[in-house]
Amino acid sequence: MKKSKVPYLFIAPFFLTYIIFQLFPQAYSLWISFFDFRFGKASDFVGFTNFIDAFKDKIFWTSLGNTAIFWIATLPVQLFIAFLIATFMMNMAPRLRGLLSGVFYLPTVTNLVAVILIFQLMFDENFGILNYILGFFGVEGIPWLTAPFWAKISTIILIIWRGLGYYVVYTLAGLMGVDRSLYEYARLEGASYVQKQVYITIPLISPILLFQAFSGTIAGWNIFLEPFLLFNKSGMPLGNGGPLQSCLTSAVYIYTEGFSNLKYGYGAAMSLIVAVITTIFAVLQFKVFKADKGV
Repeated sequence: MKKSKVPYLFIAPFFLTYIIFQLFPQAYSLWISFFDFRFGKASDFVGFTNFIDAFKDKIFWTSLGNTAIFWIATLPVQLFIAFLIATFMMNMAPRLRGLLSGVFYLPTVTNLVAVILIFQLMFDENFGILNYILGFFGVEGIPWLTAPFWAKISTIILIIWRGLGYYVVYTLAGLMGVDRSLYEYARLEGASYVQKQVYITIPLISPILLFQAFSGTIAGWNIFLEPFLLFNKSGMPLGNGGPLQSCLTSAVYIYTEGFSNLKYGYGAAMSLIVAVITTIFAVLQFKVFKADKGV
């Protein structure tokens, strides 16, 4: 720094932003998790009481189970479908491939409120287009948003559709970096299409797949807006979690307890528990990846 301060000035905005909006809130959340911190009330130190109450809270366990279901039911499907689509797009002309990349990525950047309104209309039990189409095949209308099982299915469909483009773009970028001569050599050796994908494509783009699985795990355990807004219909409270709390995720429950019920300390404790769970699964992914690589 004595020789030149200019590089540090350029990187200073990032670190200042990180400290103010991420590092400090994280440290403050850890601090208030040990207090009975409520709005308009003096906070009392309670030690690990908030964490103990969280482990005893059946609704919190329900929200963790719902979050795990959404994570398991969406991430593998998104990765698999994205791989198939990206592989198919590799045989297209560059301009068409670029156009389709933008089309697939569009739902990711589309305003979620508008998306939710459209999906609420699509999933409407009485007037939705999905039940209208099913009626042509003699299928009775499905209660997409009012029955616990179908509410989960509706949320899973929404999450997969909205995030698929993200995985398609990253997978396509990885495929474009693979040396095409390897496929030609494998073809000359008599390798089938499946063998090419298993022994050439997947190993070479495994860092991309790991990154997507890692980021998808973090996003999966922090699913909030989709279930929070999808069941936000007139006459129903925000964060109701759908029918019989079937779509109540941990993030939605933390928001409800922390901001709606003003239990900031309790909400902070639950958020830290979820952060630990997310970290464990992320680390396990790296361990499995290294084991596959023989590291």
